Amino acid sequence: MKRKVFVSILCIVCFIVAACSSTKKPAVVADEFITAMKSQDFEKVKSLSAQGDVQDEVSDTIEDILSDTGADDSEDPSTQLFMEKLFDFDYTIGEEKIDGDNATVEVSFKTYDFYAMLGSYLEKAFSKVLELAFSGASEEEISGLGAQLLEEELGALTEKNREAAATLNLVKTDGEWKVTNMDENTEFLDGMFGGLFSIVNALDEMGDKLSGIGE
Repeated sequence: MKRKVFVSILCIVCFIVAACSSTKKPAVVADEFITAMKSQDFEKVKSLSAQGDVQDEVSDTIEDILSDTGADDSEDPSTQLFMEKLFDFDYTIGEEKIDGDNATVEVSFKTYDFYAMLGSYLEKAFSKVLELAFSGASEEEISGLGAQLLEEELGALTEKNREAAATLNLVKTDGEWKVTNMDENTEFLDGMFGGLFSIVNALDEMGDKLSGIGE
């Protein structure tokens, strides 16, 4: 009788251990999430997200940048080059920390420096676009110049010389670790995409100030 009880308890313990071990650790989920982002597998990204909003966040930011540069045509060479380099990043998974149903995973990125690239682009585009505008150029010509300048700047990106350390936040949902919504991971996205989100935020702030002056 005692043997049967012991065997039953042992089976229950084994079942619990197996169930616990089947839950992927935060660092593993983080690795899968970043790999999916790198390959642009947004279905996988969505399955690893608590709210599944990361694709919208990334897509909106990319569309804003491309629209502002005049390279918002998916068939345009500058658009294709932009997307190719944007997702061509390297990363290393670091330490994970678990606090109840919340966790963080440290990640180190090496990317192309999109922050510096877009700063250089805007500086050149500002003077050349103004020159074209005052010369009576058409909107199509101005847009074409923007795409051309962007392609030139992207072509100059040959080294992944921007390094960034970022924290990815996760939450346990229904017993599984998921990446939290992107409002809590903007620093992480900025590190992954070479400062892209920083320059978008800077441009937004500049636009707000300018609109405030005009009112």
